[in-house]
Amino acid sequence: MKTGEEANKTLVLEAFDTLFNKRDYKAAERFWSPNYIQHSAHIAPGREGLFNLIKSLPPTLKYEPGTIVAEGDFVIVHGRFSDFGQPVNWIAADILRIESGILVEHWDVIQDEATRESSKSGLPMFGEKFGRSLQTNSKPTKERNMETKTNVALVHGALAHGATNHT
Repeated sequence: MKTGEEANKTLVLEAFDTLFNKRDYKAAERFWSPNYIQHSAHIAPGREGLFNLIKSLPPTLKYEPGTIVAEGDFVIVHGRFSDFGQPVNWIAADILRIESGILVEHWDVIQDEATRESSKSGLPMFGEKFGRSLQTNSKPTKERNMETKTNVALVHGALAHGATNHT
């Protein structure tokens, strides 16, 4: 028998595969609350905002999950979004709050995937190999790092607020 945290991880993986890879919107409705709270700067409010975003992306969109952790009602999954019409893949840490077996709230941290040439560590950001990118990000590293620091600060603030409201 799965623990609540194991069940929550399975729920998130099934939900993401159903929506992002299978694009089965009707089936995906069972995973997302009609009152879904969206904190992402990239997505319009609610479940419909998320579904409409995915509907607007090319059918080649692919989501690959990586490391996933759960604590209580929260799940964080590290993943890669690729082939969605942008010149580089996105590496994301999606943070979800689950209530009664349904996704009710979401935050994320998203960063352009580094190429082998642009990675100072020489290591990939996701998995064991570098992803395919159509071109190297044209923004200077300093500007990309500032965007990342801003996103991290926003997520930390959201989690602090969420933890206060949901404990």
